[in-house]
Amino acid sequence: GGGGWGRGGGGERSRATIMSAVGSLAVFDPLLITGGYGAETFLYVALILNAFLLLDSRHQVLAGCLLGLAVVCRGDAAVAAAVYLLVWALRHRRLPVQAGLACCAVAGTWASCATLYYRTPWPQTLAVKRMQAAVWDGRFLDGIPFYAARFLGQSRWIAVMAPLAVIGLLRVLRRRLVVPGALALWAGSYLAAFAVLNVPYVYIWYYSVVSPLVVILAGLGLVGLARQKRPWGAMAAAAAWGVTLVSFAQCGAAFGRWLPYPRHPVYVEAAMWIKTDSSQDATVAAFEVGAVGYVSQRHIIDLWGLVTPGVARHTLAQGDGTWALRR
Repeated sequence: GGGGWGRGGGGERSRATIMSAVGSLAVFDPLLITGGYGAETFLYVALILNAFLLLDSRHQVLAGCLLGLAVVCRGDAAVAAAVYLLVWALRHRRLPVQAGLACCAVAGTWASCATLYYRTPWPQTLAVKRMQAAVWDGRFLDGIPFYAARFLGQSRWIAVMAPLAVIGLLRVLRRRLVVPGALALWAGSYLAAFAVLNVPYVYIWYYSVVSPLVVILAGLGLVGLARQKRPWGAMAAAAAWGVTLVSFAQCGAAFGRWLPYPRHPVYVEAAMWIKTDSSQDATVAAFEVGAVGYVSQRHIIDLWGLVTPGVARHTLAQGDGTWALRR
């Protein structure tokens, strides 16, 4: 179809087959499923992808609203908004007023409400990430080979994604496909921003947000193989698609065996003990506060500082992880 994805060649049946293949990969994408499980990643990715799909459309106010909602969902979506507005401006040779104002209106409304309620529009997360980096001494870009090795350990077949994505990227560059090209620019900018901010690689969802781009590029790689004039092209595409699905299924089965994470039942058991054997005005200090705080129904002191203001800033500045306990 159009919209910056390329035009012509193959008719409706060919395009339907292509979309079915790419869609099947997107549904079973193990990195996105693993990294989005129980978190905001699915909503974050959906908002950004839908906004970029409107890049060549007349619905720029809607695109801006989606980007603004993505910023509200997670602040680093500001990188996606900046890339979108830049690409639109370069493509149309004028300022993206509609999308820009819509994005600022949505994100600005939230920032104003957050300032009134929390006294600041900035969440605690950035300071917490920097503190985690100081504790674990892990560079963000180290996570790329780390998680690649983790998935290869679940299924060696998943390595087929790399050459397919490279073929797809070459297709994007050769045919100047706007939407996947803009998404690739966003993914590179996102990874660079997290590397500059010195975010540690301890959480897989920092990387899973760019996983749909890899799936899209792999899908375009399948398209490139299928449209080869030689007979082997379609067979190679079908074989690569089958191998990819098998590898995704193997990774999915391995992920299913991880649940529930061993520490989660321990958190719940500890929280039940706290609820039963502590006074109602007791305070509880923890690093992962969700299950402990919810089940115990006690006031939580968050040792990372996400829900306890000042902890992350003081701990990072003083290099002292006992600040919250002493204060």
